[in-house]
Amino acid sequence: MTTRVPAETQKSLAFYTLIVIVTTLFINLLSAYIRHIDAGLDCQPWPQCYAQVGEQVQAEDSGKIAQQALAPIDGVKKTHRAVASFLVFAVLFLIHQSRKPNALKGANPTLPYLLLAVIILLAIIGPASYLKTLPIIALLNLAGGVTLLAIAWWLYLQLAHQSLRTHDAPVWINRLWMVALAITIVQILLGAWVSANFAADACRELLACNAAGEYLKTGSSGFGYLRELNLDETGRIIFDSSSVSIHLTHRLFSLLTGSILIASAVALYKYHKRLALIVIALLSIQAFAGLISILLSVPLMVVMIHNLNATLLLIAVMTVNFKLGPAQ
Repeated sequence: MTTRVPAETQKSLAFYTLIVIVTTLFINLLSAYIRHIDAGLDCQPWPQCYAQVGEQVQAEDSGKIAQQALAPIDGVKKTHRAVASFLVFAVLFLIHQSRKPNALKGANPTLPYLLLAVIILLAIIGPASYLKTLPIIALLNLAGGVTLLAIAWWLYLQLAHQSLRTHDAPVWINRLWMVALAITIVQILLGAWVSANFAADACRELLACNAAGEYLKTGSSGFGYLRELNLDETGRIIFDSSSVSIHLTHRLFSLLTGSILIASAVALYKYHKRLALIVIALLSIQAFAGLISILLSVPLMVVMIHNLNATLLLIAVMTVNFKLGPAQ
């Protein structure tokens, strides 16, 4: 009877971690929806209304805007705040439960506290979200949400799926998937940078970028993380060569990401057929959503699917790395 207590405690902790995962995924989707609506996706007339953020970033009283950002009025933003509050309590409860004897046996004991640290950082950054002309703010919010989900998922794997670990695949496949994970993370960050810089519409053709010529007005760099976007007289983000370079970098890097993931999945297929097929399926959905997004001029729901699937793809790649990695 005494030997079953730690197992039951760990099983309960895994369930609480799963609640944190689902809540984080939901709040990330709400954040993405709010961000894309604020950017002007699906607005009319398209694309003239895209990135029309002047009213959001120019104000006589910056304190008033900050207050509005903290006290949103529409239903989606209210839901976002409610879910965020629940997430804080869920993580605190998870930390409390993790302090029980043997609750984190075989798992990294710092992970619950890392969850809390990321939430605190997001709470600090959150009030600055109304600063639409500072891409670094949006990037930190996006990266923070994904990091929170990744930490929670890794903890869940350690708590509930130690049996997944295996050593029947060669070491080189393990290393290949570590590279695949790093490449996937970089690609997700590039996608976040596209969103933060309002560069989704900077290149409207599938195999060319001719329509983007209208944006080639300056030679500014698109990858200065402390850069600030400029507004025209109508309050719209000024598009230039940096918008094109950001968009094309994300698009071209996706080819590298896809190639590495396909090669990794083919190498894995002999040893773990199911995981390899899941990665291929998610990669196919991601590529299809990206193509449709370009062909249909960045429709909101397709972009949302693209965002969600990127997160699921990251989770799948993390799961493969967990399965192939050494035991704790």
